[in-house]
Amino acid sequence: MFVWSIKHCWRKTLAPVIGLYLVCISFNAAGQWSPPPPKNVESTWIQLVSGEWVKGDVIAMYHDKLKFDSDKLGMLSINWTDIVTMHSAGEFGIFTESVGNVEGRLDRIDDRVVITTPEGQQLIDAYDVVSIAPVDDEPFSQWSAKASFGYSVRQGNNDESEFNASANIERRKARSRLVIDYLGYVSVKDDNETANNHRLTGVRDTFVSRNFFWRPFQGELFVDKVQNIDHRTTLSGGFGYRILDEDDVEWDVSTTAGYQITYFGSVEEGEDDHERTPAFTASTVYDKELTKWLDWKTTMQITIVNDVSGRYTHHLVSTISSEITKYIDLDFSVVWDRIEKPRADEDGVVPENDDYRMVVGVGIEY
Repeated sequence: MFVWSIKHCWRKTLAPVIGLYLVCISFNAAGQWSPPPPKNVESTWIQLVSGEWVKGDVIAMYHDKLKFDSDKLGMLSINWTDIVTMHSAGEFGIFTESVGNVEGRLDRIDDRVVITTPEGQQLIDAYDVVSIAPVDDEPFSQWSAKASFGYSVRQGNNDESEFNASANIERRKARSRLVIDYLGYVSVKDDNETANNHRLTGVRDTFVSRNFFWRPFQGELFVDKVQNIDHRTTLSGGFGYRILDEDDVEWDVSTTAGYQITYFGSVEEGEDDHERTPAFTASTVYDKELTKWLDWKTTMQITIVNDVSGRYTHHLVSTISSEITKYIDLDFSVVWDRIEKPRADEDGVVPENDDYRMVVGVGIEY
């Protein structure tokens, strides 16, 4: 005998058509289990296409992947298409293609989503939802971070030590993202410094649709003593587009226009120690999940400036990350930096155009 259970999921009814979508019906030959009514839950409940229910907290949803922290299963990445029912706890910022940005409670039944706000309820297609982020008073609830460190020492005929560090910090809201990256490398051989460079970048994106975004701010601070760059600052703004957005691969491209100022470590007699120039950048980020425990991410930025500032520069980082535990990765990176026309120092020595590095580090994620 089949036992049917009908649950009313809302605090108030907007119209009969919405009420129809808010009825949760399921059955089982031996009986049925279902979570508490949505108005009483303190955590979000999700039912998958397999019929399984998962309890936990929504971290965010971007690019049709819901980042979900399960009480028992840990951090999960669930395809939006694999969700049948969702009863949320708390309020969310929701960005949709049909109604724009909305804040309220979110519930999903099949292919429909109901957003409940103080003004009432809105019924939209589930696949119009571009992104979801919780509206939370906790200061770091929308932040994520990863830091990676590596160190090597060699002694004998040559004494050599190398240190590298990288960090990534992201804040994601329903319609925007802030990304800050750091990459640094120091190498000393026989008491002589053979490498010393540091790169700090930051971007802020505002999404207009599922794939198109404005980039009102992109900034970079770069220091490379060996390349005769005391410090270089680049500020720009532009736009970007997501070319690929699939289950296991994401590919973004962007372009910006702005301004760059470079201060050189030393210059030949009679030369200015700094240079200002317009700057045009083109960037790409390619991120692919090779297996459940292995990821490959490649970023590249090309910058066009005037001849005195180097004419053409690029920065490429390609990283393979192997998951060791939930919070620890082993990272293998290849870095390629190029300056088309390096500036000679006070002795007339011109640095090499290209710098190549292979970096190994242990990464910690938050």
